[in-house]
Amino acid sequence: MRIIAGNLKNRVLKSPKGKKTRPTTGLLREAVFSILQNDIEGAVFLDLFAGTGAMGFEALSRGAKKAYFVESDRDAFFCLKENSLELDLKEQVSLIKASAFKAMDQFSKEALSFDIIYIDPPYGEEVWHSGEKKPLALRVVESLFKLSLLKENGFLFLEEGEKTFLDEAALADLPLVQKRKYGKSVLYIFRKT
Repeated sequence: MRIIAGNLKNRVLKSPKGKKTRPTTGLLREAVFSILQNDIEGAVFLDLFAGTGAMGFEALSRGAKKAYFVESDRDAFFCLKENSLELDLKEQVSLIKASAFKAMDQFSKEALSFDIIYIDPPYGEEVWHSGEKKPLALRVVESLFKLSLLKENGFLFLEEGEKTFLDEAALADLPLVQKRKYGKSVLYIFRKT
C-alpha cells in the first residue's frame, strides 16, 4: 500500500500478514481527503482502529500537524511503529496500543480533542452496552460525541461495511452530514458545528 499524495507520496506502508487487518482502499482514502482538502493543513488527526495507519499517514503527508494512532492488535501495532520510523515521523506521531474505548477515556481525561477523526472498526462487529447489542461502530461514534473528543467544525468519518445496519434513529441524534457508498464500504460523514 502506498501513500497517495503530499510530501510522502508513493512511500510504501508495511501491512501485517493475514486478513485480520483490512486497509482502507485508495478510492475511499482519496474521497476522504478530497472532502478535507481545505481542512487538513495544521489539523490534529485521530486514526481509530488504525491498522496500517494509512489514513493517519496520508493526513500527515497532506499537511496535518499531528496524528494519533489507536490500535489494539499486536501485529498491526508493530507495523504502525515500523511505518512511523520508516517515514521519519516520530515527532508528529503518537501511537497508542489499547482498545478504542480505553484510548477515548484517556483522551477525555487528558482533555484532548481532534480536528478530524477517522474510525474504521471491524465491519459488522457488535458489542453489548446497557443491556443491548449494538454495532461497535455506532457505540464508538456515540462515545466520541459524548466525550466531546471532536473539536467545533471538526469532521468525523466512519467506515463500515455495506451489509452492516446502522440504526437511522440512533444516527438522527448525531450530526450526520452525508452517507456515501464506495464499493463494499459505506462512509458516514459527521460534522460538529
